[in-house]
Order: sequence, then C-alpha cells, then structure tokens
Amino acid sequence: MDSIGSGEILVIAVVALLAIDPKTAGRWWGRMRGLFGQLQQARAALEREMRTAAEPASVEPGESPQARLRSWSKRRVDELGQTEFDQAGARMLGRLREWEPYRTAEHVSAFCSIRLEVPTWSVLAGILADGKTIWLPRTTTEPGRMEMVRVSNLETELQKGRWGLLEPSGPAEPVPEGILVLVPGEVFDLHGGRIGKGGGYYDRWLADHPGAIAVGTAWDRQVHPGRLPQTGTDRPMTHLLTPERFVHFAPENEKGSGGSAPGETVEDPNA
Repeated sequence: MDSIGSGEILVIAVVALLAIDPKTAGRWWGRMRGLFGQLQQARAALEREMRTAAEPASVEPGESPQARLRSWSKRRVDELGQTEFDQAGARMLGRLREWEPYRTAEHVSAFCSIRLEVPTWSVLAGILADGKTIWLPRTTTEPGRMEMVRVSNLETELQKGRWGLLEPSGPAEPVPEGILVLVPGEVFDLHGGRIGKGGGYYDRWLADHPGAIAVGTAWDRQVHPGRLPQTGTDRPMTHLLTPERFVHFAPENEKGSGGSAPGETVEDPNA
C-alpha cells in the first residue's frame, strides 16, 4: 500500500472528529491547519538548507571556489549562539581525553582561537592540566612560514604578533617526531580535505613535518558534505575534531590489510 502523506492524515483526522463532534472538529480543524502550515514551512526551510550545503551557489566572476566556500562557512558560523561558544571547548577536550593517541601523547600543538573560530582556550588549559607539553605557532618574517614554540604559562608567555594575534614569546625549537597537531581552518570535508585562510602556513609546516598527526579542529558547521577542491600543496588531515564528533580518516596503507579503504571514515561512537 502506498504511504500516507501528511495531507491525507489531516483529512482522516478531521473526518474522524466530524463523526464525533462537529463543533470540536471545527476548532481542531483550525489548529491543525495552522500546525500543518508550520510543518510545511519548516520542511521547505530544511530543503533549502540542504540544497545550499550540498550545492553551493555558483562562483561570482573573479571569486575562487575556495573564497566561495569560506563565505559559505562564515555564514553558517555566524548563526551560532552564545551557548554553542560556551560549551564547545569543554566538549572537544572531553573527546580528546577519550582518544588513546591523545592520552599517550607527551607533546601537543594547538592554536589560540580568534573570533568565529571554535574556542580553544579551555582546550589549551586542559592540555596543560593533563601534564602534556603544549606548542603554539608563531609566524616568521618569511611569507607563509611559521614555527612552533613551547608554552607552559598561557598568561605570561603570549604576546600580540604582527597582525595583533596572540603568539608565543619564547624561542622556537624543533618539535618532536609524530607530534599531535590541532589544525584550524575555514572549511573541512569528511575525506581529510581542508581549506585554510589562504596563507598556506599550516600546509607548509605539515609538509616539513610529515610524521605529525594532523587533527582538523573546527565547528561542525564548517564541515562540508562534498569533497573540497584541493591542490598539490594542500596537506590532508588524518582526523577531524568538532564539538559534535571526532572523525578518524583511514590511512592509505590500511587498504588491503583489514582496515578501511582510503577515503572512508570512522566516527567516534560517543559523538
């Protein structure tokens, strides 16, 4: 038998009420029509949102696909409320603490979040409280290049950098092999793709440190459902952390050895 739509259900309900009490049916008819209209509006809004997410509008003349995707991400983050900002850091820190590679890690690189980025201050404090060595990035005079600096005190060892952003003030040092790195970005996908702000700082740094474990760190609203455009210099993420979920991308060398194929993902079951 064909499925019954919401319109048919509405008619059936009204007919049943008429058989019981015409006056009550009249009152319920008005209420149900209003509810039906609200449901239709909500459904239309959801369909518009899904179309926008899956198929971003065509690129304006002179605007790159990356720029268009950054605008898409910003609009979505702009819609977040204060509650989401207040809870994001604790939720991400909780997911990290349940992850074995984090629990066993001695060194973690993170970043000082800025406006609209997923807040990391409670994450930074939590990493230090967990007894780990934390490393923060600092831009250099060479365009598109950055270095990592150890930080043990977030209140005394940070200062404003060239663009007014907080950066560590201590000396740069070589980071340990296999360091776990929380990587900011503007847009991510579920295949390890990332679009940053356009400076290439993290892409260059990760290329120089191929053993680093790159954990994209962002709002869930910054995760695009399709594949992002990537170039040969874009470095893929091995994991993706948001306040809502922790996604682990299967490495290439697991194919044919009992693991997931490249491009497949495994999400944190507690997400």
